[in-house]
Amino acid sequence: WMCLLLFVGIIASYGLLAYLADGQIADADADKKRWEPVVGISFLSVLTVLYLLFSTIQVSYLFVGGFQLPEGYSYSSYAREGFFQLLVVCLINLVIILLCISRFREHRILKGVLTVFSCCTYIMIASSAMRMMLYVGMHHLTFLRLLVLWALVLLTVLLTGCIVTIYKNNFPLFQFAMVTVTVFYIGFSLARPDYQIVKYNLAHDREAVSSDFWYWFKLSSDAIPVLEAEGVLEEMGWQPDMPDGEKTYEVRMLQRKLDAYREMGIRDFNYSCYRAGKILESYETR
Repeated sequence: WMCLLLFVGIIASYGLLAYLADGQIADADADKKRWEPVVGISFLSVLTVLYLLFSTIQVSYLFVGGFQLPEGYSYSSYAREGFFQLLVVCLINLVIILLCISRFREHRILKGVLTVFSCCTYIMIASSAMRMMLYVGMHHLTFLRLLVLWALVLLTVLLTGCIVTIYKNNFPLFQFAMVTVTVFYIGFSLARPDYQIVKYNLAHDREAVSSDFWYWFKLSSDAIPVLEAEGVLEEMGWQPDMPDGEKTYEVRMLQRKLDAYREMGIRDFNYSCYRAGKILESYETR
């Protein structure tokens, strides 16, 4: 079964990449771009007018209005409901932009409408980011919330590539998207998100996040250096040789990280795990 999945995965991945790489807008055949631009201008103008109205409301209410919540909404419900709706709309907008670029014949008015349409999408992304920042400001940072903000920034850069393609057909959009996603993914991984989460929460409101005390220890080993530097491990009285009856959830999570460090070998060596294990192990001699 694993061999079958591996074989199918290689073929499917190669086929998908080959199809996307071959479908460059710059090399598109004349037959592909034979749709009348008037059709695109017509339906896109209607959407753009609706988006302009929506963007005006967002700017006047969310940005200028001082981040006030609508009546009857909590921070979590407002952020979740608005964010996912706007995210889906932004993804649909990207598809519409790519469809218009690759299928409709070039027209100056169509390019102008696409530009305004894209700018409205920027406002939607900004609105989603503001909603999430409201949520983070009230309920602090978690991995999922940080991942959402990262995805919004990535979406902004990809949208910028689409706008460039509107005016420059030979722009290598597929390569740009692949490089952008790769760089963002590697950058997010090397930024040690769990380290940044705990550091942010402790720096902004240490007492208010005490109710999420358990969550800090649920994170990866990257969070241990911050917990040690801020004195959290010492405050909780962490000792590796605690009796099983006295071990809380937090202590059990720390014990798992310490056991992972002690069982780690050359093949599965991880610097974050090594550093956290050294910190936790040092409490044996205190």
